[in-house]
Amino acid sequence: MNSACPFEDWLQSAGIPEDEGLYFVGTFDRRITFYSQQVRALQLIHALKMTGRLSESHDVAIVGAGAAGVTAAVATALVGANAFLFDTAQTVLQLQSSSPRMLHPHIYEWPKIGSLESHANLPILTWEATTGKKVQEDLQKYFDAANSKLDNLIFTPQNRLKCVTRSGTSKWELEFLDSQGKEDQRLFKHVILAIGFGDEISCGVSKNHNYWKHNSTGATAAEKHSPAHYFVSGNGDGGLTDFINLVVSNYEHLSFTKTFLSYFDDETLQQETAKAYAQSQAEYDLEQAFETYLTPLLSNHNVLTKLQPRLRTDREITINSNGPLFVAGKAAQLNQVIAFSVLAAAKEKKLKIIRSSGKVDDVCSENDKFKVLGPQVDEQALTQSYDRVYLRHGPDRAGCYKPVEQYFERYEAHVTDHGRCDEIPALGEETFEFFKTLEIDNLKDPASKISEKERLARAHSTIVIGQDLATHQLFEQGRERVLGLAQRCDQLTEDVHLVVTIPPDQVSDRLNIIRMIKASHERIKLYAVEAVYEQWREQHNATTLHNDVFCYFPAQPLDTSGLSGAIDQCLLRLLNGRITDVLQNSNWTALGKIDPSIIAQISPIWTSWNNALQTDLQLRSSFLRWLNSVDLHQSPWEGDRERIGDFVDALLLMLGTSLGQNLTPIDDKEYGNLAFNQSSRALGSGCRTIGKLQLADSYLPDDWTADALILSGTSELARPDEHGKIQDGGMAFDTLESPQRVHPVTILNNLMWRKKLQQDVKEWTLAIEREFKKYHERQDNALKEVSR
Repeated sequence: MNSACPFEDWLQSAGIPEDEGLYFVGTFDRRITFYSQQVRALQLIHALKMTGRLSESHDVAIVGAGAAGVTAAVATALVGANAFLFDTAQTVLQLQSSSPRMLHPHIYEWPKIGSLESHANLPILTWEATTGKKVQEDLQKYFDAANSKLDNLIFTPQNRLKCVTRSGTSKWELEFLDSQGKEDQRLFKHVILAIGFGDEISCGVSKNHNYWKHNSTGATAAEKHSPAHYFVSGNGDGGLTDFINLVVSNYEHLSFTKTFLSYFDDETLQQETAKAYAQSQAEYDLEQAFETYLTPLLSNHNVLTKLQPRLRTDREITINSNGPLFVAGKAAQLNQVIAFSVLAAAKEKKLKIIRSSGKVDDVCSENDKFKVLGPQVDEQALTQSYDRVYLRHGPDRAGCYKPVEQYFERYEAHVTDHGRCDEIPALGEETFEFFKTLEIDNLKDPASKISEKERLARAHSTIVIGQDLATHQLFEQGRERVLGLAQRCDQLTEDVHLVVTIPPDQVSDRLNIIRMIKASHERIKLYAVEAVYEQWREQHNATTLHNDVFCYFPAQPLDTSGLSGAIDQCLLRLLNGRITDVLQNSNWTALGKIDPSIIAQISPIWTSWNNALQTDLQLRSSFLRWLNSVDLHQSPWEGDRERIGDFVDALLLMLGTSLGQNLTPIDDKEYGNLAFNQSSRALGSGCRTIGKLQLADSYLPDDWTADALILSGTSELARPDEHGKIQDGGMAFDTLESPQRVHPVTILNNLMWRKKLQQDVKEWTLAIEREFKKYHERQDNALKEVSR
């Protein structure tokens, strides 16, 4: 089976060979989010199906109706197996059912591009950033709709798992207790344990404060008795988020995060953060590195000054950690950066925030308050009494998995041996399309199936260009990169949709992007969202309005570094194709019949030139710019395919000229694109104008700086001098010994030269040699006149 997905790796991370058929979802992974658990569930079911371990006849028990469980259940049913979903609650996603907490799919992925993207972009059970309550309501509706259409999706609420045992060699027996205490035993081929992570580990009389509950960490209202004293312990995401929540007025996770990131209008925050993390290894203290790299940045951007008005003065907080507070890999980078910044702002404002360290041994009650035993400040025990104590020391996983204790312990040892995953998993293209196609086929109504499949197919050929909210970087999002598209823009056989969501002036390489579009012969269609549509129409008249932006591929930094060179490469390919046709047919429309003997002689010359232009990017760029334009600042080909004929005419005249006077392509931005006689320059071009003037009307001496002109865009040049000689050519002299220019060699697209192309190669070569001989005679005569 050919696949880009590491199916066996996914299966190994979720279970062990000795307990085949029993799987855990993210139980020991560090980066646990609602979204990441959904991705892990999709990867697991995809791997089971594609490796042949899961078939339609199999019964699968999914224990736990949280993010992972619900996703695994629907995915299992969509692949055709029988999905039995069990949970102790009455509804799915019960934890989030009344939560005002903000759920965001990607925020913990910062500083990765797309970390503020509000859409989860999942193939099934997808959602947008909002409160836990709203997400639960939306996904409940999705689940109910799926449940009504899929007979093999069965939800059994209010059932608690009592134990799991192996039954024979290929099945598992699960024993459940319902809400009435009645036991029920079932046999299953596969068991997926998605029962969460358990409650926070408690200590003494401290209460467990559920993250998802309303006001689980303090209240937004002012304290009745100021200052109120809070104790927060933990250096993971839970502890750092609780600390920020208690210090910042009216804290709401997503809006505050966006505000914080808006203090930086460039990429410096992620750059300096990356330096800090690069200096610190995993499990090492980050604080000194933060002081080195982040403190100057916070000061330069006035971040501390902006934060201070938002800090509460009616609370005194002790933040504790058993070891360093900021440890690489222990919490999301963004939470660590924000917590460090809030601490720095509080210190500058002289708020009382106490830093303690050490293990919490006990929490005791004392006169309606709490005493915390164990941690110390400056090697002294804490003496403060606290109104609230929050312990974020991680969940009680072992207690949560008590019904499968022996298997849990074996799996923990397996994870320890093979290493846990510290990164948020990325949903790959193959997995997305696999489940999205199943969703369309099985859950969408007949009327929308066709449009949904067309939309999915369209995403394959869509590239989105925009600016990332989190990093301020320009990004591209699509199956193919813009640069890869440019490299084959002349070979496209199907339309590609390029969607821009930012104004043209924010895209520094926009002219090359438009060149690429034109070079594709409009196979690349430019679309713009409404906010920037008119601006892009001014740049490219064929721009189309488009607001339905659907692209599920991960965003990446926009790379246009080699865009111009890639388009030049496409032009060279087009030219080579046309010239090859000419060499094979001895005929070209504009120049007419070319004698076979001339064709035979210029063919190896073109092979040599083409090879040189293919391998040397600078040479190719300069050579093709002269071929396109003879203005002082030669502009590159704009992508207009109708110009190709002019370029081919010029190249054929240039190649033919080389038979009588050896010419070599050269990178010269002042005098031309061909060299002869060591220091002499020839200019070969297919252009028809200089600025707004036709070539035939251009007569100023400064218009030409070459020793030879090979121009297919005109049949004549102006002759304004009193002696009737052409003076709009030749090398400019800058000494009194040579005060005038020498009339250059001129090979033009006129009747005389076209007739010569129909003659034998000997006659053609003699004609070229005569032109260059006359040029050398003019040089000699000019020098003689000066020397008199």
